[in-house]
Amino acid sequence: MATYILQLSSLEFSHMGSLVEDIDGISVGGRPLSANMNCLIDLAYVPACLLPQLGITYTTSDAWYVAMAEMHMAHLVFQHNDLIYAEYDTCNKYVERLLFLRLAREGKLSTFGFEDDSWSAQSQQ
Repeated sequence: MATYILQLSSLEFSHMGSLVEDIDGISVGGRPLSANMNCLIDLAYVPACLLPQLGITYTTSDAWYVAMAEMHMAHLVFQHNDLIYAEYDTCNKYVERLLFLRLAREGKLSTFGFEDDSWSAQSQQ
């Protein structure tokens, strides 16, 4: 198993997504498939049509973060059991998801780090 993981870690692709093996070797053939996406369908009853399209790939991590943020919003809309405990909890989860989506759309999630943080309130202090 370690040999296969080592081989996969040495590959470089211009897009993010699920790997497929074809005549030319291994390539990116469609949307990433995450455990979170599976849970959204099985546990939160999010319709599969709200997930990223099957053939779509992402050229930047920012684009993937936006797609993830949109899936998180769908989770909040469709999950009715065991997600929300009180009115304040609903508000907090909604605001958290909106902030995540905003930061993703502004491209601030993929560049955030302790050294290169020039935009957060913490870096201004």
